[in-house]
Amino acid sequence: MPRPTEEVVPEDWDLLFQAVLTRLRDSIDHNGIAASVRTSVLDCVQELEHLRRTAKR
Repeated sequence: MPRPTEEVVPEDWDLLFQAVLTRLRDSIDHNGIAASVRTSVLDCVQELEHLRRTAKR
């Protein structure tokens, strides 16, 4: 995965979106996460999924 200082080519966007989405989902998979935080993270996941689908067009 490219470092943040490197330029990301459009062909790598989907891979990066998938990596971020996976990390977000994995981060809320623990019992100690408050329901409100879990809800907020899942909202972000949904919006990123929408952005990812839009960017693939």
